[in-house]
Amino acid sequence: LIKKLMTVIYKNNSLLILINQIRQDIKTGKVVIPGGTFLFHASAVYIYLTKQRILKSGINNIGFRILGKIVFNKFGKPCEFPMNFYYQNGFELT
Repeated sequence: LIKKLMTVIYKNNSLLILINQIRQDIKTGKVVIPGGTFLFHASAVYIYLTKQRILKSGINNIGFRILGKIVFNKFGKPCEFPMNFYYQNGFELT
């Protein structure tokens, strides 16, 4: 299905974002990607997002801090970037 979509995406100069949730194998402790490694190899940029901590203002939760790690990038070198997500305003890169 993805291979058929790739030609249509390239012809129409479009962007396809796929969200995949990773799991940890109980026996080995390794990270498992559901559906195999095809998405990893077919993608141009592969980003891991992990929630670091909750942002508070007094006693109220106002958002959370996210660490983004570009693991695979066909256009540049891998890097890490922190960002904040606020419930009222959305994302803010720091």
